[in-house]
Amino acid sequence: MPDLWIFDPPSNDLVPITDLRAAFELRTGARTTSERWSAWWGGKVAGLFAHSDLVPLLRARWECPVNEPAALRSASEVVLANARCLIPPSERDTLEAGTALVDPDSGQILVARISGEAAMAIIESGGVAKGVREIPATELCILHHPWDIIRHRNTALAHDLGAMLHKSRSEPIPTHAHIIGNHRVILAEDARVMPGVILDATDGSIVIGKDATIRPRATICGPAYIGERSTILDGAVIRQNTSIGHACKVNGEVSGAIFQSLSNKAHDGFLGDSYLGEWVNLGAGTITSNLLNTYSEINARAMPDAPRKATGLTFLGAIIGDHTKTAIGTLITTGSILGTGSMIARTAPPPVTTGRFAWITDAGERTYRFDKFVEVARSAMSRRSVTPSDAYIDRLRALHSLAPDRNGASA
Repeated sequence: MPDLWIFDPPSNDLVPITDLRAAFELRTGARTTSERWSAWWGGKVAGLFAHSDLVPLLRARWECPVNEPAALRSASEVVLANARCLIPPSERDTLEAGTALVDPDSGQILVARISGEAAMAIIESGGVAKGVREIPATELCILHHPWDIIRHRNTALAHDLGAMLHKSRSEPIPTHAHIIGNHRVILAEDARVMPGVILDATDGSIVIGKDATIRPRATICGPAYIGERSTILDGAVIRQNTSIGHACKVNGEVSGAIFQSLSNKAHDGFLGDSYLGEWVNLGAGTITSNLLNTYSEINARAMPDAPRKATGLTFLGAIIGDHTKTAIGTLITTGSILGTGSMIARTAPPPVTTGRFAWITDAGERTYRFDKFVEVARSAMSRRSVTPSDAYIDRLRALHSLAPDRNGASA
């Protein structure tokens, strides 16, 4: 069976959510995109290609070759998957050798079964290699912009939950929990569901991961996924189409949100149709708006100097980059993009698009001083027994050097 290689086309279109990870590492449903592709193929990922800036981080996180052309070229046949394609197209099961499924609109390769030499030619050129037969894909689920993670959320989550339900058995659900509806509820090993919890499976299934804890009086409405070692706190309301990665703490009202992992929303406040990276902390009473008063399509821009683009979405809360913190009572406008490493502590809503390492208070906007940021980041990560590597700090430093000019001010 050919080895599976995943490549992330070189583009900055997905910042800030790809500042510290490749697109294939994004949680785009219950699973990350790489987990979804490897589950389809039934084996481990043999190798990866991504933006050169991320290579040191990826080599520390993965046990396979990263950006190693010789390893790919030496393979007689591989399956090459595009990291921006969230769900393997249905035609992938009948993909013959020497063929590639492509996006008929952009011409992007979505998946190909080809020689390692041809795969390397595709990665280097961005197009189809000579001699590879193109087949237009009919089912498209592609990330072009950061808000597309919300556009395709329901499809990806349904795909993942379906696969999990097919392969997983459930531990007994405690009798002190209240189950509503006819869809399945899966409780993994060592997960705890405490008294007064409501598991509403009326509209979809619920999967609760290993060592997760659902505290008293919490309500979870399916379809929903709660990852390993995450805690849903007392009285929380987790509404449909929410996916929470591992080791998160979540409270308040959450609807249609994706938590990458390792982030906290431990207090009251509404979070809707939003994506949170890692090491995010939302202060008590932080509230997102996910719908315009006009009920019209939401426009957004990924960076402060980028043009605004139509998202095609009516519901979009916030896309929040890694290590972003908000103070108590923070109000976040519909369709906001908060850059990596931002600190928001203002009585009025912050700008709808916040650049990297913005320190925003009622006194104005400054640049978060890097040494102070790293001190806070190390402290937050140590609370989950994580020590950032030198490569991780170097990547943060490089991102800080790209932060917008804020008149030389720093906080």
